[in-house]
Amino acid sequence: MRRSHLFFISVIICGFGTLSDAGEYGTSVVTFLPGTDDVASLDLVSNSPCSLTSRPVDLVDVLGPPNGKFVSIGHLGFVGIEFPHDIVDMPGPDVAVWASCNTDCQSAAILVTHDPAAGWGQVATMGAASYAEFDIFFDPGAPPVRYLAVLDGGCTGLEGGVDIDAVANLQFVVTVKPTTWGAIKALYR
Repeated sequence: MRRSHLFFISVIICGFGTLSDAGEYGTSVVTFLPGTDDVASLDLVSNSPCSLTSRPVDLVDVLGPPNGKFVSIGHLGFVGIEFPHDIVDMPGPDVAVWASCNTDCQSAAILVTHDPAAGWGQVATMGAASYAEFDIFFDPGAPPVRYLAVLDGGCTGLEGGVDIDAVANLQFVVTVKPTTWGAIKALYR
C-alpha cells in the first residue's frame, strides 16, 4: 500500500530594494475624497518642459506601475490605496510615491493604516518632487499596515492638488505554503 505524504513548509519571500529588484504597486483605491478644485486625470505630454493634458477622473490611473497617467486629487484632496501585502518596516525605504513633473506647490502628507475605517496616521511629508521614498517606523506590537494614503498639502495661495501616478510597497512578506513535494520543487526551479 502506498502512502501519500503532505508537506507543510512555509517559505517567506521578502521584497526589498528598488522596484527593479522587487516591490508591489497599489491594487485598489479604498478611499477617495476629491479636493475643492483641480480634480482630474492627467496624461503626461512632456517632462521638459512639464506638460500635461486633462480628462475626467479615472482612479485606475493611481494603480499599478508609473505610466505617465496621473490623478490630481485636488486642493486638500485625499486618496487611500491598498497593497496586496502588508508593508514591513525594514532598513531603508518602505514605500514610494510617484507624482507628476508639475511640482509647483505639490506637497502632500503620506499616511498609513491597517484598516481605513479605523483612521489614518501620518508617517511622512512629500515635498515638491516627482518621486520620493519613505522609511516608515512602526511601533512594536502595532498591527501591520496594508494601506497608504496621500493627502494634498493645501498649498497656500495656489489652486490645484498633488498629481499622483503610482504608489509602491517596497518592503513586504509573502508566505507560501506548498502542500506537496511537487509544489515544493516548483518553488526552487
